[in-house]
Amino acid sequence: MLKKLYILSFFLPITVLMGCGSDFDDSSIDYRSLDQLDIVLAEEIGNNDDHLFGRLRDLVVMDNGTFFVSDWSSVTIQQFNRDGIYEGTIAKEGGGPGELSSFFLLYNGGKDKLIVRHRGMRQHIDYFTDEYGAGEYSYSESISFEAPGDRFVTFLGKFSESEFYALAPHNTNDLMEARKNQSGFSNVPIATADRYEKIIQDSLHVLKRPTVVAEYGERSMMVIGMPPYQMDDRFQVIDEDRYLIARPDSASITIFNKTHTIDSILNLEIKKRPVGDDEVSEFLENIPQDYHGIMLERIPEFKPPFLNVWATEDSIFLHMDSSSEGKELMVMTLEGEPVGRISLSEFDEIKVIKENRIYTLHKNPEEAETIRIYELN
Repeated sequence: MLKKLYILSFFLPITVLMGCGSDFDDSSIDYRSLDQLDIVLAEEIGNNDDHLFGRLRDLVVMDNGTFFVSDWSSVTIQQFNRDGIYEGTIAKEGGGPGELSSFFLLYNGGKDKLIVRHRGMRQHIDYFTDEYGAGEYSYSESISFEAPGDRFVTFLGKFSESEFYALAPHNTNDLMEARKNQSGFSNVPIATADRYEKIIQDSLHVLKRPTVVAEYGERSMMVIGMPPYQMDDRFQVIDEDRYLIARPDSASITIFNKTHTIDSILNLEIKKRPVGDDEVSEFLENIPQDYHGIMLERIPEFKPPFLNVWATEDSIFLHMDSSSEGKELMVMTLEGEPVGRISLSEFDEIKVIKENRIYTLHKNPEEAETIRIYELN
C-alpha cells in the first residue's frame, strides 16, 4: 500500500508516498484488484449529413465545454458544443489567412483561444477566438515564421496569459549525433515560451524520451519502429497553479507549483508485470525479420509501472496497460491514494480528460472513426 511520510523542507513541506520505487515487491498494488469505477459512454459522434470523419488527429476542449477536432483527411477543423452537437467547420484547406496547410496541430491557448500551428512549407500560427462570447469561433490573427528556428517548440499548456509550457528540443538533423546515441533515449528540455515560440525560461526540467530504432546509411536514416513498453517521461498541466512530471523509470510523479518548486512527490508501488511472449510475437509480426534482433534488445522484461498520465484538479489517471481486451486506467487522488480502475476500448485514443469526462478518438480499423465522450460517475 501507499504510505505517507511528512518531512520538513527548508522551502516547503513535501508529502512523500513511500514505497519500493522501481523494486516492485510483493506488497505493491495490483491495479487489476481495484474496484471497477462506474463509467458510461455519454456521447459517440460519427459521420452524418453535416460531417464525414476521415483521419482524426487532435481534439481540444475549451473551458466552456466547446471542443474542436482536426481531420487530416478532409483538412478541416470542426467545432462541437459541450453536448456533442456539431456547430460547424471553422477552417478548411487553403493558402489564405485562417486556412489550413496539410500538416497542422491544435493547442488550447486558454481564455477561449484555439491555436493552430502549421508546420512544413508554411511555418505560422493561427488564432481562432470566440470574440463575442457566443460560442462562435472564427479566425482572428496569424503569426508567421520566416524559417524554422533552432528549437523545435511544441506547446504543452498555458503558463500565464502570454506564455506557454513547451517541449523545446534543439532542431537538428545531425545523423552523426543520432548514430552516437545508443542508449535508446534522449533528453528533452521543458521551457516556457511566448506566443512567438521564443524561449523565455529554458531547461526548467528535462524529460527522458525513447528514440526510435533506426538503420543509418552514410547520408540517410531508415526508421524501423518504436519498441513497445518504453519508459517515457510525461508532463501534464493540472490547473492554473500546478503541473506534474511523471517518470516511469522511478515510478514517481512530482507535482510542481508555478514557481517550479516541488509541492509533493508520489512514489508509486506498482506490482511487476512481465512483458508476455505473445505480446512480443504480435509486435514483431509487423517488423521485418532482419530487425527482430535489434528490436528484442530494446523490449524490456517488465512493463513500465504506467504508460501515460492525465490530471484534473483532483485526480490523476494512469494508463496502465493495453491489450485486445481494452485500455486499463488506474485513478488516484492527487495525494496518491488509489480510487479504482477504468476500462476503455482498445481502439480509444485518449486525448483529453477534463473534470469527469474522458474524450477519445475511437479508431477501429474496420469502422469509420468516431469521437467518444465518457463520463465518470
